[in-house]
Amino acid sequence: MVEDDASIVRIATLALKKAGIATVSEGTGKKGIERFVSDRPDLVLLDVGLPDQTGFQVCRDLRKKGGETVPILFLTSHGGLEDRIQGFRSGGQDYIQKPFWTEELVARVRTHLRLRHEAEVLLRRSEELRLRQRAADDLRDMIVHDLKVPLTAIRGTISILGGMGTIPSGDLRHLIDNSDRAAEHMLLMINDILDMGCAEHGSLKTAFESVSVAETFSRVERLFEAHISRRGVAFRTDISPEDLKFRTDRMLLFRITANLVDNALKHSGHGAEVLLEASRGPGSLRLAVSDRGPGIPDSEKERIFDKYTRLTDKDQQSGRVGGIGLAFCRMAVGVLGGKIRAEDREGGGNRFVVELPGAL
Repeated sequence: MVEDDASIVRIATLALKKAGIATVSEGTGKKGIERFVSDRPDLVLLDVGLPDQTGFQVCRDLRKKGGETVPILFLTSHGGLEDRIQGFRSGGQDYIQKPFWTEELVARVRTHLRLRHEAEVLLRRSEELRLRQRAADDLRDMIVHDLKVPLTAIRGTISILGGMGTIPSGDLRHLIDNSDRAAEHMLLMINDILDMGCAEHGSLKTAFESVSVAETFSRVERLFEAHISRRGVAFRTDISPEDLKFRTDRMLLFRITANLVDNALKHSGHGAEVLLEASRGPGSLRLAVSDRGPGIPDSEKERIFDKYTRLTDKDQQSGRVGGIGLAFCRMAVGVLGGKIRAEDREGGGNRFVVELPGAL
């Protein structure tokens, strides 16, 4: 308690002692600040009219000396509007008008002590959850990284088999090609998970270069060729102009496109159409992937980009459930300085639109 009126100090000290609350007191702002630094109290009762300086200045000084979260309650005989506003602006939490009822003093002190305790409990729990999540993320990244090594070896073996020249064309060659694309798809998903972690830690690296959009689209189509053929999907591309090139990160552009196409194929029935478009804007690239799958409610169009999101029961029954792919797209588009959104496709279905800034 920082109060220069000895009678106020005696009354407040006695009332708080009966309530089980210990107090110490000083009569000037300077000594009050020194006592605060040495004792680190749980709460401060601060007189506005101190002999050496105003309580408002003392309050600001306490906030700068480690008292950011300590409740500060002003004691004042001048409770006008301007004084109250100045007190709150200087960092105070409450006002107690002098002379006061001791019951009110005790009640206000108890309330602010309880609120501070609850805030500290929430802060500790939040930190515990953050540490647990970090540990879970580290474990996930370790497992995924360990999976990447044998999968890379499998793909290397498939590549060697395909390049030996002793495998005849036909079904066997087709199976080997499909296995290679499936392994590439799995590596794509593994890298998505790993890079999500890198982005969250601010360590995802990019390499910008001139990229042919047509080559990117062709690579994506080859990746899903078996799925497209098996499902009888009408896969179309539309690039304007046809020789469109864009300065961006080649691998991120490919993975963004691949994840959007993968999402479209997952939610497209047999014989459905998937449209992949790219066009030039003023200093930007506009990419869109459209499907005829179940629609996304307007209320869910932002949440669909969250990791492992689950939409409403109705949407789950129709098959529209998010995963890591769309979350990766939002992260990667953000790293490239762009924007991504989901919208309704004319005639039914969904359209995912990506806009990336940069030189063309």
